[in-house]
Amino acid sequence: MIHGGLAHRWHAYHMHYFSEVIARLIPKKNEQLDYAAERNVLLICNACYMARFVEIAQAIKDFVSASAADLSNIDKIYVEYEMGKFERLYAAI
Repeated sequence: MIHGGLAHRWHAYHMHYFSEVIARLIPKKNEQLDYAAERNVLLICNACYMARFVEIAQAIKDFVSASAADLSNIDKIYVEYEMGKFERLYAAI
C-alpha cells in the first residue's frame, strides 16, 4: 500500500515521493518473496487514491530499469490504482 504518513491528504503527492516509497518497498518485498513458488506476484494498492496511476507507474518503471537485482524473487508487479482497476507493470522474462 502506498500511503503518505503525515503528509497532507488534500493534495496529490509529488513524483519523488513515489520513487522513494518504491525504492524502499520493492527490496523489502523481494526479500519476503524469497521462497520456492510457481509464481511470486507483488500487488501494490493505491488505497488512499492520492496518486495518479501515471505517477505510480513511472516510479515503478524507473526502479525496474535501475535496480533489476532487487527483483530477483518477483515474477510480476501489479498496481491496483483504483478499486478493481489493475495494471501489470512488470513481468520477468
